[in-house]
Amino acid sequence: MANHVIKFQYKDGKKLAQPILWCERKSKWGQWYFQDAHHAALAVGGSIAPCKNCIKAIIKELSKEL
Repeated sequence: MANHVIKFQYKDGKKLAQPILWCERKSKWGQWYFQDAHHAALAVGGSIAPCKNCIKAIIKELSKEL
């Protein structure tokens, strides 16, 4: 089963009630935390299996940086 990747857990030093996920879905949970798209992309090729929408969002972010 695929899980979501957390993009942000904190904003302005305060913990968010609902973390912001890479796929921007409304969810109270996420399995892994990667604020940086590069680290998230490297981890996807390894031992984690995020949802397809998280993968698409990470790829989109990486393509903006190129």
